[in-house]
Amino acid sequence: MYFIYSFIRQNAARIKRIAIIVLMMTVGRSALQAQYYERAVGGRIGTMIGASYKQFVTLNHALEGIVDLDIIHSNDMSLRATALYEFHHAWPNTDGLSWYIGPGVTAGALISRNSSFLFAADGIAGLEYKLSDIPICFAFDLNPKIYLIGYGYLKFSPNIAVTVRYTF
Repeated sequence: MYFIYSFIRQNAARIKRIAIIVLMMTVGRSALQAQYYERAVGGRIGTMIGASYKQFVTLNHALEGIVDLDIIHSNDMSLRATALYEFHHAWPNTDGLSWYIGPGVTAGALISRNSSFLFAADGIAGLEYKLSDIPICFAFDLNPKIYLIGYGYLKFSPNIAVTVRYTF
């Protein structure tokens, strides 16, 4: 069991790249359209597991809320809520594909040791595909955090996730 955990931890970046390529090849076979939806709700998995809700406030600006549980770092397991403001941009000459970037904040609780309050400044950058024939979108993003409160020192956490959402 330790061998599997050690292998995954040492090869996490390679495994994620392969998963992204497979996902993009699968999604790339479907007809895609421009990303015009108002709301989306779904699940996230990566360096954490959780749920996501996204609401567009203008055509290119969205608010996203994420609730997740960090299960990878057993010594620093945490439950967090994140709020992000995202700037979306269409990918040139590709229907349904967009990239986004934006700032945010996270608040939560460290639940595996010393149960303390957490607060972090966030950023997000990612790619999103919206399928044209069904109300589903896929996203891959990097959501780095700098914890300002909770660890007793500044802590950087590079979170990577794949999200699947139902759009409406």
